[in-house]
Amino acid sequence: MELRQLQCLVTCAQTHSFSKAASILFTSQSNVSKTIASLEKELGKKLFERKQHGIELTEKGRQIYKHALSMMECSAKILDCADEEDTEELRVSFQPSSWFASAFCDYYIQFGETKKRYYMISAPVDEIIRRISNAQDQLGFAYIEETQLEKLQEIFQTNHIGYYVLKRTRTVLYCGKKRDETLSEIPLIQGSKDSYSGISLWKSRPVNEETNLKLKVVISTNSDYIMREILQRTELSNISPEYLSHNEKSLCSDVEHLEGDEQTVRFICIFRNDRILEKLPKQFLSFIKQYINAK
Repeated sequence: MELRQLQCLVTCAQTHSFSKAASILFTSQSNVSKTIASLEKELGKKLFERKQHGIELTEKGRQIYKHALSMMECSAKILDCADEEDTEELRVSFQPSSWFASAFCDYYIQFGETKKRYYMISAPVDEIIRRISNAQDQLGFAYIEETQLEKLQEIFQTNHIGYYVLKRTRTVLYCGKKRDETLSEIPLIQGSKDSYSGISLWKSRPVNEETNLKLKVVISTNSDYIMREILQRTELSNISPEYLSHNEKSLCSDVEHLEGDEQTVRFICIFRNDRILEKLPKQFLSFIKQYINAK
């Protein structure tokens, strides 16, 4: 099977005509007919039926057309990639975070170049780990509870993932506009699919020993914009790790901590430990280290 046969199949299916396909492909109608006939013989399936107003794909032809179209799109992308100039790239995934967005903006202002390419992907922890494992990103940044981090060691080792602990912190309750003290539940807005970064620590014990307040997730979102607006304009609260950067401004009117000052959450950077980290991601990692430790 050759790519030109699939191209012919796709063009015939889209034009519903051998003659129109021949015109688009700059060949003769007889060549198009022969190409389709040879493809049908190779596959052992009839691909087209002649109708009153042209040709139509058979049921099997429609199935094969979908795959042929996908292959044609992939071949076009390969050609586009070959034509692109070689450029340095920075590919990073991170949990939705306003401070991290601010940090990247500061980094780009200081070091960014239009000749380089930057791919910044906001994602939950599971997706960050998957992307690093598949080498889609060079660096991943995430908050993970200490106990969860221990459980992930086998996954990291199997998938050639290494990590740095950049900072030890804790989860806190960021209270919204003003909480109704008469409520027996604390309504929350939480990041969707975020099971690693600390909410379980709060669910495992009462926030207030005297009133035994309960937690209830009302809104799940992966949008920083929705999180910001809800915390500024409603009574909903949020459980998240403490802000890491020195210049982060709280969006909330109040912050509550669990009893004690346990540093139970790790802010980590993950990467493939079987590959050499290139210059650009090295520079960015160094910048993030300085950013979160600035006084």
